[in-house]
Amino acid sequence: MKSVVWNGKSLLLENAGINPLSIETFINFKDQTSHDTGRDYFGITDREDYLAKMTAVFNDRIIFPTVADKKTYHFIKGVQLPHERL
Repeated sequence: MKSVVWNGKSLLLENAGINPLSIETFINFKDQTSHDTGRDYFGITDREDYLAKMTAVFNDRIIFPTVADKKTYHFIKGVQLPHERL
């Protein structure tokens, strides 16, 4: 697949031979500092959603598109993403 011109700079293909790829699923969000029993994707705030996804990207996770009628979302783990210093 890497020989195809459009795939030449693919992060997935570059890392596929180095690191094993895996799928992770976000199921719920739980605050460890309170008596929070956990909330699924429909129960978290927009800010918590943004922070969870931002943290995932900083930890080299690729986020699948979030489906509106599902209570979970998924990540690809195993691809080293480029990070720029702010």
